[in-house]
Amino acid sequence: MPTKRAVLDLLARDDLVAVADRFQIEVTDRRAKAALLDAIASSKKATLPEILAAFTRDGLKLVCRGLGLDDSGK
Repeated sequence: MPTKRAVLDLLARDDLVAVADRFQIEVTDRRAKAALLDAIASSKKATLPEILAAFTRDGLKLVCRGLGLDDSGK
């Protein structure tokens, strides 16, 4: 099973900003993808199932492909 960090690493900076905003996670430097990734990955507010629940079907398919998982389901 992929880790939260592995899934987050596939996201663009703007998507990480949206996740941080959704879960009200404070980030020291919102301009840096690494800072966003570290803050969200270490946060207990944002669990992987909650993060994935906000994705669209197409977004989930992209994540699956990026992780080398089967994306053929509906």
